[in-house]
Amino acid sequence: MRIGIRGKLFAVSVILILAVGLSTAIYLESQLRSWMSSQTRSHLLKQAYISRNILQQSNPKEDITKVDKLADTIGKELTSRVTIINKQGRVLGDSKLNYTQLKTLDNHSQRPEILRAQKSGKGIVFRYSNTLKTQMLYVAVPYAYKTHQGTLRIAVPLKQIEKTIWRVRAYIILASLFGLIVAILMSGLASYLMDRTFNKLLENARRIVKGSHDNLPAIQTLTVERNRPPKKLQETTEEWEELITTLTEERNRFEAVLHNMNASVLALNKDLEITMANPSARSHLGLSQLAIGKPLNELVPSPELDKLAKKARAGQVTASEFALPGPMLRRVLVRATPQQGNDGAVLVMHDVTNLRRLETIRRDFVANVSHELRTPLSIIHANTETLLDGALNEPKFARKFLEASLRNTNRLSELIDDILNLSKIEAGQYQISHEEIHVEKVAQSAINSVKAAKNKHIEITTDVAQDTTLWADARAFDQVLLNLLDNAVKYTPEGGRVTIRAVQHGEYVRVEVQDNGPGLEPHHRERIFERFYRVDEGRSRHIGGTGLGLAIVKHLVQAMRGQVGVEAAKPSGSIFWFTLPANVPLEDEDEDDLGSTLDAQDFGQTDSQDRLIPPTEE
Repeated sequence: MRIGIRGKLFAVSVILILAVGLSTAIYLESQLRSWMSSQTRSHLLKQAYISRNILQQSNPKEDITKVDKLADTIGKELTSRVTIINKQGRVLGDSKLNYTQLKTLDNHSQRPEILRAQKSGKGIVFRYSNTLKTQMLYVAVPYAYKTHQGTLRIAVPLKQIEKTIWRVRAYIILASLFGLIVAILMSGLASYLMDRTFNKLLENARRIVKGSHDNLPAIQTLTVERNRPPKKLQETTEEWEELITTLTEERNRFEAVLHNMNASVLALNKDLEITMANPSARSHLGLSQLAIGKPLNELVPSPELDKLAKKARAGQVTASEFALPGPMLRRVLVRATPQQGNDGAVLVMHDVTNLRRLETIRRDFVANVSHELRTPLSIIHANTETLLDGALNEPKFARKFLEASLRNTNRLSELIDDILNLSKIEAGQYQISHEEIHVEKVAQSAINSVKAAKNKHIEITTDVAQDTTLWADARAFDQVLLNLLDNAVKYTPEGGRVTIRAVQHGEYVRVEVQDNGPGLEPHHRERIFERFYRVDEGRSRHIGGTGLGLAIVKHLVQAMRGQVGVEAAKPSGSIFWFTLPANVPLEDEDEDDLGSTLDAQDFGQTDSQDRLIPPTEE
């Protein structure tokens, strides 16, 4: 059963009151007992001195009859037991015993109080009396008259002291019970008032955390005076509300930043168990909500990552780049820092797979461009040197060298034009003017433009309905279709067949160019749209082309809000396809009919599995 704050306050108050009352009673009783014992000893000692004076003045010698009678008289006056003992330890008189009983008493010379009195002039002892069968306080003093000496002893039972103490104890208990009842009532009232106040404070805090600041419950005003102006609890409440509001805003901002970060963030405790993972971390590392509280090395078995986490736990700030295990090769840049306030660590991971791939592609692009430019330039240079060395004077050879130089000059010009066009498309400087296009007409025009098909006796057919239209830029669409058709003819053997299809699927039209050539292996399909990528270097260069045609196709299709891809054809060959909007795109309805400049990077592309991915340019 859970106890509320009101019950806890009340219980604490009662416990404190009981503890204080009990300790006070014990202390007072011990002090009272000590004081009464001291007073009783002092009182009996005075009585002993007075009784000794009376005994010495009476001078009864050692006549047991006279001495016992004197002891009875003194004991009656003092209301105490008076015992007179001679030097040899024989009891001569006792106020509580008669003459006959005196004869039966044993020798008292070895009683503690007697020994102390003879030694130091007084003896005070608390002990049990075998004669009276009770605890007694004995006070003894020595006496002497003429030739007679002995000890006079006065004793009182401790029952009198205990009675007095019990009476005082009863008064203390009654007073404590009364005070306890009053204190409990006051404590209950105070706990009720405090509980009500704190409940309202808690309710205000909950509403503030939830973002509601209206209609907050009013807080009862209490004041506290301590040699300074009173401060209302309402002011403290307002300070709490302001603090909670600030903390809530900071928390919301932190959560918003954390949840919208592309970087993966993991928080680990001292045992390297995951205590927090933002959405990016759960997505990139394949973690679920059940990952919280589990060791990192069990969920992500990476020695490099575990090593960084341990260094951060030890207080080091480290960073490293490495590959994470998994079905897909991913490179991550990880920064590990110690977690403030405990022995944990914070890991921030950036996926740099695409970045490193782009760097590789960029290096390949530079190498390929250099190679593609060097080849025609070398031929032109060699032919020019040959002509200058004398071949110019031989018409039969001079014409061949000049024709070769012209062909390579044209090839160089086409390469530079393709590079410039590709750069413009990537930079968003390619002007796109959307209009309705009849696919069948553009397909026939593209077929007539591919002269190589006639030389290789390749049959090009169309499977496009005459009413099939799509929404695109006419010049860009014509170039895309012509590049795909030219690529298909180049890699189709003589006597082969190429087919152009167009089918509408919902809001998009899918255009396909299928050939029955050798086809592409899966690992080639993933990179076929990269610049200068060639499946067979020797064969591709023999066939010709700049190696940028498919890269231009990809970027033009993306600029027209489409997707592009390639897949295997059955029984052999490849199908290059792209999709374009069948109708006017919604975002273009308010644009000027003359067209607008589109940024190719605003649109997605597809990977080899036809999934839409962000535009990352090689």
